[in-house]
Amino acid sequence: MNIASQKNFIGFFYLGMYANKEVYDWFVIEYGKRASSILDMGESCVRFKKPEHLLYDLISEHCKKFTVKQWIETYETAFR
Repeated sequence: MNIASQKNFIGFFYLGMYANKEVYDWFVIEYGKRASSILDMGESCVRFKKPEHLLYDLISEHCKKFTVKQWIETYETAFR
């Protein structure tokens, strides 16, 4: 997981979101409820145009939904 300042946006990179469909769907729905802007997602990141657009509370809740143990299990299952 990473939050990085790029040239034209701030990126929230979190592969766990893409590995678990339920967590991904939850994030998309909650973003729509809380944000005033359209969701801008790439293959591995969510892009925010300005620092004030970052939804820290949503990111915090999201990180609690997919534990390290779940990520390890998902990763090991995918490569066995």
